[in-house]
Amino acid sequence: TKNIQPPKNYLDIIQSDDIMIMRLGKDDDRYQLMGETSKVNEFMKLNFSEYSSMSFDDWNNLNILDGIPDIYPTTQEAFIPQSLNMDLIEGINFKKGCYTGQEIVARTHYLGKIKRRMYRAFIKSRADLNPGDLILNKNGEEIGQLVRSANENDEKTNMLIELRVDQAHEALFIKSELIQIFLEDQKRFD
Repeated sequence: TKNIQPPKNYLDIIQSDDIMIMRLGKDDDRYQLMGETSKVNEFMKLNFSEYSSMSFDDWNNLNILDGIPDIYPTTQEAFIPQSLNMDLIEGINFKKGCYTGQEIVARTHYLGKIKRRMYRAFIKSRADLNPGDLILNKNGEEIGQLVRSANENDEKTNMLIELRVDQAHEALFIKSELIQIFLEDQKRFD
């Protein structure tokens, strides 16, 4: 299929033949193409020749920058949507839908104060971290967990971490080795 224009707005989706195209970048032209590999490659040559694919770490770093969480088997059922900022990135709609736990999520949205949130953070080294790794305060108390991480280079690993809001400005550490965590600017999430 020729002359397909990419979606213009954040989270818009276009379907063409057996390919689905979703715009993920709010501030950049970043798209996710889904379909059979051979068809996606052919589609890219015809319609997206000026774009290129990227490494998993580069893609994951952009997801971290945009505050897009991911759920893994180790973190399944560990979070509510608001603690992953899904309400702040248009990842949940409170006006429609029906799913398990909807009442609690809606009640928290309309009546409650969110006690846990996701933050963008980093450590000053390359590290092999796993979703669900515990976030600790200076006393070694568990106050959150790792949502996702990606090595930017040998001196920096970027992360999305979910933790108690009242602990967000305390000294933070990950894993039993107590690797110190530094929070990034949070304006995009608040």
